[in-house]
Amino acid sequence: MLEAVAEGVEWADGAVTLRWLGQWPAVSVWSGGVTAVLAAHGRAGDTTIRWLPTPTPTPTPPTAPSPAPTASSAPAPPAAGKTVRQVPAQGALWIPAAGADGLCVRCGRVWPCLSCGP
Repeated sequence: MLEAVAEGVEWADGAVTLRWLGQWPAVSVWSGGVTAVLAAHGRAGDTTIRWLPTPTPTPTPPTAPSPAPTASSAPAPPAAGKTVRQVPAQGALWIPAAGADGLCVRCGRVWPCLSCGP
């Protein structure tokens, strides 16, 4: 049996998004669709694409629209000048975004920069 190296989706407009599996997973988008993927990764016919069956949509019974939230049911915003405490998720790794130049927007080093803590 062949081992999968990527999972993907073909969108309604024909574009393909692949998530590469393995030690360093990555995501790539192919505007040229399946043809472009096979042209780049086909390796003389060594690439196999397996399609999953299209699921049959399950009809859902209509429901009554829910009432719009009222001002009294929404949480009040913090008072002006008050600091809101944000607690980072436990065990999460925070990485600053990459700039258009491919460098860390926080420290200017090559992205992903793992030395910029939260």
